[in-house]
Amino acid sequence: MSRVNSNVPTTVGAGASVATHLISGNDYQTIIFAGPDGYLQGLGDMYVITALAIPMTTPPKDFLALINQPNSNVILKVHAINSWSEQTTGIPGTPRGIRVFRCTSASDGDTIANSVIPSLNNAAGPVAPGVGASRASASGTTGLTITGGATEPLVVGAINTEEAGGGGLPSKIFRALGEPMLLSTGQGLTMRTDSTALGLASVSGTIWFEVVP
Repeated sequence: MSRVNSNVPTTVGAGASVATHLISGNDYQTIIFAGPDGYLQGLGDMYVITALAIPMTTPPKDFLALINQPNSNVILKVHAINSWSEQTTGIPGTPRGIRVFRCTSASDGDTIANSVIPSLNNAAGPVAPGVGASRASASGTTGLTITGGATEPLVVGAINTEEAGGGGLPSKIFRALGEPMLLSTGQGLTMRTDSTALGLASVSGTIWFEVVP
């Protein structure tokens, strides 16, 4: 069970049944912490996927995607998304926009195998279950092919001109403040540069997410 019900069935005159834990002869009521979305907190393992120094020859370009595979039986909770440029020269002109869209699948890129997606909880795993992740090829000129992409972005950020030269600092595109993005089965996210990204030699990004059974 990954989602809780805040209602406790009661019988008039008989009270309500609650879960307890017997410790040293004393009964203690069991409490389960859940977020505003109803899903349990602290239940899932945390993972991160990354795309590094993807060449920006033909913007706009989808360069990093996370998909919750159909029939995965898990929920993905996206907690943070960052982007930056790894180049030694300055970025000319105005800030370069980075947008995040919902989608259903991504193809024509490099698949990030579940077995190599690092866990933030455990250096030895476990393997990220039910996750489909891919990034644009570092040797190609085209980005990912996106299916079921939304027309309106979920969040919008930018890589600023002062964040060039030695890579600069990552720009926070999204950071959950108590409420992460939820991806049910068959739902996904893609990171996309806007059409002004020709001033970038390359673009990088990371997505931090939790897998909740």
